[in-house]
Amino acid sequence: MLMKNPELKSLISEISPIKNQTWNDLALISELNSIQKMELLVKKDQSFTYEVFLIDGLLRCFDIDEKGNELTIGFYSERSFVAPYFMRNVNTKATYNIQAVQNCKVVLFNEPDFTKLRNKYQDLNELAHKVVHSEVCLRSYKDVLLSKRNLADKYLYFKEKFKVIEKEIAQVHIASYIGSDPVSLSRIKRKLLKEQS
Repeated sequence: MLMKNPELKSLISEISPIKNQTWNDLALISELNSIQKMELLVKKDQSFTYEVFLIDGLLRCFDIDEKGNELTIGFYSERSFVAPYFMRNVNTKATYNIQAVQNCKVVLFNEPDFTKLRNKYQDLNELAHKVVHSEVCLRSYKDVLLSKRNLADKYLYFKEKFKVIEKEIAQVHIASYIGSDPVSLSRIKRKLLKEQS
């Protein structure tokens, strides 16, 4: 049971401190879940009424265009909440697909109950504000990345932001995140490597 898992409370408190009473109530509305590599946590347009905390692993948020191409929107690494904007719209339908890039462990918090607890506990409300702030920063980062003039600049900007997890991400997903294709990205990476040596 989550209540007996102080390590998990500690991980979430790294984002914003959570008091024991808040944690006890959160534990009652939560469940642990495992997602296998390549499995979808949620499919676009499905009803999804959970807040998601990623304990370990790596998640990818993506959409599919009218030609069937996957467009990577963002990545989430361990010890982070998946931003609500990426999870669902006002009708609780998933806004995007969210897939496990690696085997993942997540905690799912029932969203309607989570919202009630946010209104009850100031510390949980502060945590939620920090998650939303992170979401805004992520979207701003992506806007800046896409405004870069050439692919090399986009890749270097991506590399700087995701240097810790870059090796865990398939090249095809990196390419779709920065608005390219795997062949062009390989060419740029070879060119940059040559320039550094």
